[in-house]
Amino acid sequence: MVDDAMYETAADNFLELSSIQRLQILAKLEEKKSKPADLVKEFDSTKQEVYRNFSRLEDGHLIVKDRDGNYELTEFGRTMYNQVPAIMFLSQNMKYFHHHNFGNMPKKFYMRVGQLSDCQYIKGLGTILEKWKEIYNNAEEYIYLLTSEIILDLGKPLIEKLKKGVKLQYILSETCTIPQGRAENMKKIDFKKYVQNGTAERKMLKTIPTAIVLNEKEAFIAFPDLAGEPDLSEIFYGTSADFHEWCHDYFLYYWNKAGSFNESKLVEKV
Repeated sequence: MVDDAMYETAADNFLELSSIQRLQILAKLEEKKSKPADLVKEFDSTKQEVYRNFSRLEDGHLIVKDRDGNYELTEFGRTMYNQVPAIMFLSQNMKYFHHHNFGNMPKKFYMRVGQLSDCQYIKGLGTILEKWKEIYNNAEEYIYLLTSEIILDLGKPLIEKLKKGVKLQYILSETCTIPQGRAENMKKIDFKKYVQNGTAERKMLKTIPTAIVLNEKEAFIAFPDLAGEPDLSEIFYGTSADFHEWCHDYFLYYWNKAGSFNESKLVEKV
């Protein structure tokens, strides 16, 4: 149970981070050891202010000075600093989360949301469909897809990759929006062949609040709107290792929870 004293200690530690320059110092020290004088040149600040912030971080046990006069992060300081990306991601996208949420996301992914901080926000269905197609075209090993909507125009680049042996794993919701002509197209391209030889695997979930598309190098994620539906008009796209790992692990979490694929549950829209 968390008591008031624990909240007070946490609040005091947050206070030490509530400074642009102190955060910048921690970022620089994560890269390499430095002396205050080395960083004065990089910051638009006075020498006195830089030294004062070094002293404050040292008093807060976030940094420590070695025998050569260089400062480095303590383990406490490094761990605290690595919580900052989560705050940065949420702060930068505060307006987005006025109209969206994380859906029924497992707590362990909330704990890792800082991994999404190095990303690009993209708005506009046309631009997003091009990015989606780009992820398909760039795939060399695999394509993972978690969605409640099938877009017929994206079928051609996907099939081209399947022909080249790129692995496809996808999860559809039972209420997935299926465009007219999908069944006919599936027969035309002999999609069943790729399922039978294991190149394509598919599963199904009752609902899918968050959409994810990724290959081995890049990914995008679309969180649900406040009504609980994935909003594919606004996405976060990234190529960093952290962003990709988060999306990859999120997909695999639901892949392991998903049930068998049942084509009869899919109904083409009229």
